[in-house]
Amino acid sequence: MGFFNKLTQPIFLKDSSSALRQLEQLKSIDKNRLPTDIQTKLDNEINIISLGITGENNVSYELKHSGMAMYILQDIYLEHNGLSSQIDFIAVTRKGIFVIECKNLYGDIKINDRGDFIRSGGYNKDEGMYSPIEQNRKHMNIIKELRLKEKGFFTSKVSFEASFNNIFRSVVVLANNRNIIIDRYAPEDIKALVTRSDSLIRHITNVNNQIPITELTDKEMKSMADFFVEAHIERMIDHTTVYCDQMLPSNTKMCPKCGKEMKLRTAQKGDNPGSQFWGCSGFPGCKTTVKIN
Repeated sequence: MGFFNKLTQPIFLKDSSSALRQLEQLKSIDKNRLPTDIQTKLDNEINIISLGITGENNVSYELKHSGMAMYILQDIYLEHNGLSSQIDFIAVTRKGIFVIECKNLYGDIKINDRGDFIRSGGYNKDEGMYSPIEQNRKHMNIIKELRLKEKGFFTSKVSFEASFNNIFRSVVVLANNRNIIIDRYAPEDIKALVTRSDSLIRHITNVNNQIPITELTDKEMKSMADFFVEAHIERMIDHTTVYCDQMLPSNTKMCPKCGKEMKLRTAQKGDNPGSQFWGCSGFPGCKTTVKIN
């Protein structure tokens, strides 16, 4: 380590998350104007995003309170040759740059002998899931191409590949600290990439102790972190569009019993023939009516 290094604590160079903006947009939607099935879809999406944000907050807390010299970047979006990558966290430490994929899931997580990830949903129900290892592999490939592009042809690809794999490290963090990771049959190379958020700092420390490279100086760490800040593409997406396109007119009324659209009808008989009322479009299956005030 250089004698003039002064960085001793973690520094967040970017801690904003596009998930927060997405959640705020979705919560602003007047879901009472949506058909019942679309309301359910919206509620599910809000729940998934909220879980993701909670998981990222858990990881952020561990990084901020690590006491390690590092630069941290959250929610980095990269593009290269038509491919894109949204990375949850990048932690630039003195001996390694960690590309962190964060998952906040309910239930225990099994990793079988093929490296497949399986979530135990309770009641003996197991659900397969897209491998976060594969997600991070794609992140790493884009980072590798962007770094190679920056270096041009002055560095041979062989030496670059060797140095890249020594410096850049993939890690999958299961951010629900109640998760039990069942990995006794998992391949060792897969098992070595997975940890829980409460063990993340210990994981980073252990990996750094195994990397046989000279420690990065403050200047080199900052330069690497700045590279990702500059490569990041800020996207302003309106996540409400898909739901707003399915909104019913503001004068539409939904059935309080079954959720189907109600129609304005005119009484043909009864105490007030000729008067109007709201009747469920699901009639005769649903006979709900609502008086007009």
